[in-house]
Amino acid sequence: MVFDRKVALGFMRSYALLVRHRVDFVLARDSHLLPAELDWAKWSDFIFHFRYIEDGDVAKRYHYGQLRLSRLNWAVRLFRPSCATTTWFYELPHWSIDRYIQGAIAPLAFGFASLSLVLSSMQVLLAVPDEGLGLHRLTLSSLVPMRQTFWIFSIIVLLLLAVIWSLLFIIPSVVISWQLVWGFKNRGNSLSPTSHKV
Repeated sequence: MVFDRKVALGFMRSYALLVRHRVDFVLARDSHLLPAELDWAKWSDFIFHFRYIEDGDVAKRYHYGQLRLSRLNWAVRLFRPSCATTTWFYELPHWSIDRYIQGAIAPLAFGFASLSLVLSSMQVLLAVPDEGLGLHRLTLSSLVPMRQTFWIFSIIVLLLLAVIWSLLFIIPSVVISWQLVWGFKNRGNSLSPTSHKV
């Protein structure tokens, strides 16, 4: 493997941008990313100049930052690198969906309960006979606008729910389809195994 100065500079610039404060330094040293005998003053003097390196002075892999795990998972599925441990994931996700369900169930349950309460109360108001209201000043003609308003609101709620549920299914399927099409079109343009060492 040939030494590439731009790769080394990009690596050092990454460290310079990630370990900027004393707290970052302590965390990096505790995680064994930096030598234990190195202190903050020496590190600051050493790394200071690497913070101001321009994009043109580093390798292209350091221009864009890190990829999300979801993007890396898709890259593994499409390009099937030999170094991957599985054919589906760059890194295995959580084995249980409990975390995701717990995060999503509370807002969904609250929204469903609120909407059910509103629609049920509207239904009760419309179902009670006019004589049973106990309000003698209300006539049948004065209740017509209220019934029309409730009817329009109910239709709007149903339409909004239809749009929300269709977007919950349509947008992810369009994004996944687009990623698959792009991946299969660019499958032959993937980097060669030797260029991964850059």
